[in-house]
Amino acid sequence: MWARKECERYGDKWSKKWAQEPVFNKIHSELPTILENHCTPLNKAAYTSWQHFLNAFLSRGMHSFSKSVANGAV
Repeated sequence: MWARKECERYGDKWSKKWAQEPVFNKIHSELPTILENHCTPLNKAAYTSWQHFLNAFLSRGMHSFSKSVANGAV
């Protein structure tokens, strides 16, 4: 929810890397713990480990995964 508010706050400027950086840093620091403690991978053929998923997630950006995550497909 916090990330969505940041996106809305920046509006058209959200496409700029500097606008996304605080959200990226927060997600980057919290995601490994959240994944390990609260999630179970559903498609181990696509991502063999949470670290593999995290690397793909961070290299492609949040918007690339939002639909898959919402549908529980990772």
